[in-house]
Amino acid sequence: MALLACAAAAFAAGCGAGAKGSSPVSGTQQSAGARSGAAAFRAQLTGLLAEHVQASGMAAAVALRRGFASPGHAAAAAALDANARALGAA
Repeated sequence: MALLACAAAAFAAGCGAGAKGSSPVSGTQQSAGARSGAAAFRAQLTGLLAEHVQASGMAAAVALRRGFASPGHAAAAAALDANARALGAA
């Protein structure tokens, strides 16, 4: 049960990462650096990491509810693995 609570807390923390209006600088005030390749890379990593938190939470939840040998856990683990590979390729 503690693992599920930990996964839920991690998921909740990751949900606010891309909240609209979270930037202290408005769109018209952003410098050219905000549109750089580094900014695009950071945005890509943020998206992939948020997906990773969600996928790991889902895999843990399915494992706790249905067991590690269930088809649902195998699918969730495959999604988590695909996301981890995307993170590695980024």
